[in-house]
Order: sequence, then C-alpha cells, then structure tokens
Amino acid sequence: MQLKDMGKTRSATVALCIAAVALQIGFAPQIEVMGGRINFMLILACVFILSGDTHRATIAGFFCGIAYDLTASVPVGLMSLILTVACFISSGMFRGVQIGLNPNALRCTAIVMFAVNVLYGLLLFFMHVQTDLFWAIIGHGLSSTLLSLLVAVPFFVLAGSALSQGGFSARSRGTRYKGLR
Repeated sequence: MQLKDMGKTRSATVALCIAAVALQIGFAPQIEVMGGRINFMLILACVFILSGDTHRATIAGFFCGIAYDLTASVPVGLMSLILTVACFISSGMFRGVQIGLNPNALRCTAIVMFAVNVLYGLLLFFMHVQTDLFWAIIGHGLSSTLLSLLVAVPFFVLAGSALSQGGFSARSRGTRYKGLR
C-alpha cells in the first residue's frame, strides 16, 4: 500500500503560499482593469477550498484575508471575514471536487470568486468606501472575478500536479488492497 508523501505536499503548499503572497504584494497593486484587481489571496483560498479539508481551508481563508487586507488600502478585517466564512461554507459544499485544471474545479472557483467579490463590493459600498453601487458590483465584482479566474489557471495546474502525487489512486504503483499470499 502506498501512502501519500506528506513532505512533497507540505513543500508544494508552502511554495504556493509564498508565490501567492509575493505576487499579491508585488504584482496585484500594479494592474487594474475596469476597477477590478487580481486577488492572489482569493486564488490561494480557492486552492485550499478544493483540497478537501474544511478546517485547513477555513484557517487558510482567514490568513489569506488578513494578507489581502494588509496589502491593499481597504478596511482591515473585511476580506478576512468574508474569506473565512466563504472557505468554511464552500469547502463543505465542494467536497470531492478534484483539485487541478478541470471544468468542475474552475466552475466551483468561479462561483466562490464571484460571490466573494460581489459581497466585498457591496460591503465597500455600504461602508461608503465605494460610492457607486453599479460600479461596486460590475466594476469590482465581475472584473475582479474574471481577472482572478484567468490568473487562477496556472495555480490550479501547479496545485493539481503537486498536491495529487501519490496517495490512494488507481494510477499509483501497486494496488489499494492488500493481496493474498
């Protein structure tokens, strides 16, 4: 029986986290299209949502939200609250969706990203940070979702190949059942 190598999984997770934080700090503030920005922390939270562990996804959502709040000029704590709740709910809803570049993973990610971005835009409007409701929903919600979804594709390719190596699968060496001798 072949067990999953946790060393590879842990190092791949750490590498994805470091890459997402570095891109959020250095790259995300530089690009804005129609009022929307790429949210690498939301992409990382979606990777954790599809990992299948609700506890881990919720904690990752909180820390991804805090990292986003500290790197953007927005109210601190708003994105961390939204991502914590979204990761908790979504990781239970999308349990069993395989991580990687597949239609189900992209569909689930698009749903989560759109819900988080629209809710974030609405809350910014109600907090009087955003002045136009239409611009908060379409400008921030829709364009941020599309930009983040386009950038999420390489993250899912890397996460799918790195986090799904080994484990109990039909493609692994050997079988999943103990043979009779």
